[in-house]
Amino acid sequence: MAASSRAGSERNSRISRDSSVVTVDFSNESGSSGPEEDSLLSEFSTDSDEALNTPGTPSPARRVSTSYGRDSMPPAAQRVQFCPRLKPGVDLGMARRSSASRFLRALDFFLLFFTTELVTAMCENTNKYACAHILEKPTCSERDGSWKNVSPDEMMKFIGLLIYMGIVQLPRLHLYWSTAELFSGLIPRGVMPRKRFFSFLGMLSVTDHEATNPATDGKLHRIAFLLRHINDASALHFQPDCYISVDERMVKSKGRSGIRQYVRDKIVKWGYKLWVLADSNSGYTVQFSVYTGKRETPSVNGLAFDVVTSL
Repeated sequence: MAASSRAGSERNSRISRDSSVVTVDFSNESGSSGPEEDSLLSEFSTDSDEALNTPGTPSPARRVSTSYGRDSMPPAAQRVQFCPRLKPGVDLGMARRSSASRFLRALDFFLLFFTTELVTAMCENTNKYACAHILEKPTCSERDGSWKNVSPDEMMKFIGLLIYMGIVQLPRLHLYWSTAELFSGLIPRGVMPRKRFFSFLGMLSVTDHEATNPATDGKLHRIAFLLRHINDASALHFQPDCYISVDERMVKSKGRSGIRQYVRDKIVKWGYKLWVLADSNSGYTVQFSVYTGKRETPSVNGLAFDVVTSL
């Protein structure tokens, strides 16, 4: 017992001697600084330090002086908060007031985007293009070699068939009109004849080819009118909240198009890439633009700046 107490006292005395050796006095360093530190601190100083130390002085915009110039950083309390003037959410406006019995079906909301104006323009452009090129595509003509003009009702049936074929997928288009018992439950045969459907595919023209400008509309000049119309309708019928996001989305496609992209980290790896301005709460797409590849004359601000400012 005596031996253990003696060993403990020797260990304590040794620790006290070691601690006395490594004791350092920092009094000089806390009270003064060298000439090099003074010159370094003088390069970064604020004009508002004295005002902040004075009681009762309002917090002005903080002006920062450096050896490279002066800048002004307003306090956080003076920053303007973004708040939408309208109530966030769906805004049907006059479309809802025109008929109280509307918007009971999915078709009613679809017609908000594919309006009568859009469908009529597609019919006019298709008929104009078909009349000019019917001799080049004789399989799209009637028996007498003429073109049968497209009506808005027929155009809506054609668009409906395209949506239906995207949901009920078959390996060949002609199978939708097959008379075999296996395909007896399909509806395209009762909506439009097969020859007329393929005539639509051969002559469909969304925009007026004479009015398009590839220099301004780029690779998508043939559908630029449709893209602008859908973007305008998307922004018209929805008021986003103050929190919005810019993201990229992939539209799956197996088509042989020059603008089809491959993104390795996406679930949909092959398809068309879209830049999307979306509402963060609901995910609603307010605006979008189709990525068509690298530009020949990119902006000096970079791709991220161009995408955000264009949406």
